[in-house]
Amino acid sequence: MEAWQRETYARRDSQVKSVHSARESWYDDKHVPVATADFDEEAGAPAAAQMGWFSGMCLVVGLMIGGGIFSTPGKVLSDVGSPGIALLCWAFGGFVAFCGTFCYIELGTAIPKSGGEQAYLCVSYPKPVGLVSFMFCWAMIMCARPGASAADITIFAKYLLLAHSPTSSIWTERIVGLISLTGITVLNMVSLRWAIRIHDGLTVVKMGILALITLSGVAVASGMTSIPQAGNFANTWGGAATSGGAYATALFRVLWSFDGWNNLNYAVGELKDPSKNLPKAAGMGVAIVTGLYLLANVAYLAVVPLDQLISGGELVASNFFIIVFGEFMGQRVLPLFIALAAFGAVCAMVFSAARVVYAAAQAGMLPFSGWLATLNPRFQTPINALLLNYALTVFLLLAPPPGAAFDFLVGMVGYPTWFFYALCIIGLILMRKTHPDLHRPFRVFLPVAFFFVLVAIFLCTFPFYPTPSPDYPYWAPPTMGLLFILSGIPAWHFWGRGMDPDFEFEAGGH
Repeated sequence: MEAWQRETYARRDSQVKSVHSARESWYDDKHVPVATADFDEEAGAPAAAQMGWFSGMCLVVGLMIGGGIFSTPGKVLSDVGSPGIALLCWAFGGFVAFCGTFCYIELGTAIPKSGGEQAYLCVSYPKPVGLVSFMFCWAMIMCARPGASAADITIFAKYLLLAHSPTSSIWTERIVGLISLTGITVLNMVSLRWAIRIHDGLTVVKMGILALITLSGVAVASGMTSIPQAGNFANTWGGAATSGGAYATALFRVLWSFDGWNNLNYAVGELKDPSKNLPKAAGMGVAIVTGLYLLANVAYLAVVPLDQLISGGELVASNFFIIVFGEFMGQRVLPLFIALAAFGAVCAMVFSAARVVYAAAQAGMLPFSGWLATLNPRFQTPINALLLNYALTVFLLLAPPPGAAFDFLVGMVGYPTWFFYALCIIGLILMRKTHPDLHRPFRVFLPVAFFFVLVAIFLCTFPFYPTPSPDYPYWAPPTMGLLFILSGIPAWHFWGRGMDPDFEFEAGGH
């Protein structure tokens, strides 16, 4: 073990201690796992590690499956034009998620600290002190977390209103989303215990709906029912797009649905024997989700005609259920369960986003940190941190162009996400040279890391190539994402230079 590791594990200044003690008073009383356990060098594991490989795998699966698989397949098909290419995009997305998972396993076992990217960026890019890791935290707080919440609350509103009426106005959807987001935020303010219980219950709903789609699709495709097949595989490769930007947009949508494969790294401090259990839990979790996503897409293509898949937008799952289960079940009942699945994803993100803001404020990296780091004396919850996340999410819910909010948000959130994924894996490659003696229980095959970096560079470059977008300029979402990243530089100058480099970023849902 290198000297910097021993110093990092041994040193905790007063600021970080205050972060930990404040978190513990907030979370431990409510029986919520705290992903900030101090590392016990003698034992070789975090002092508070309680999570086994199966629990870790469930965490990965639960956080990966959000609203994306119920809303993006039709959009992906519209982008690439070909059923076969669309399926390849989903298979490629699973492969990329595997590559990223293996890279993060090396990082997580070599730097066994909760915090994920923040911890890795601190070590990989030490100069200027804390700049890159600060920019990551800033982008997550200001853009990625609230943007992802706004995207999923949009899916929730669409499916909830679909159960009432086949058509609804954009602003009706936004008002319903705003009311629902307000309710979720208030719930997290007054009762974390119930917020967690609701999230756990809705995770079961997500898994059940996805299983229903895959099993129903297999039944139709195998001829076990009287429902006619859609015939989409008669011309599997026809109509493929020729624009690189179209494929980048499609991959952004696919990989947004897969996002969450790295979440176990945020809580590696809670994992028993991370060198053994992190590869097992993360690898199996990604494998399960990849299999379910591929089966779900085969089910959609087997049942729903091509024109309905393309024109249905985010309502692809509803069209599937109408064909398989009839008008009443498909349009009135089952959309409510998909809405609940998206609602559960938002619950997880609001909960985790509050932890991010609260811990960042405790580290002094935000304006008005003293106010944001205050716990409510009655409920012992970070109401002010929740209010900041609420305000940012409302802004990102209402600001995008009408009719294209979901697409805009996915493109905007994806850019900083993949920008920092690339920096982390480049850092992994650099540390093979700068820290050759670093203890690495797991070593990823370096070509896998280079491949992942190339994919990330592609995703950060090709969105700026022209693609047809009737509702907003094609360059607007990635430009907004890039501006959020760059705004972290002046923010670091004013608030981040005094931040303790051991500040730890918290785990969150997709």
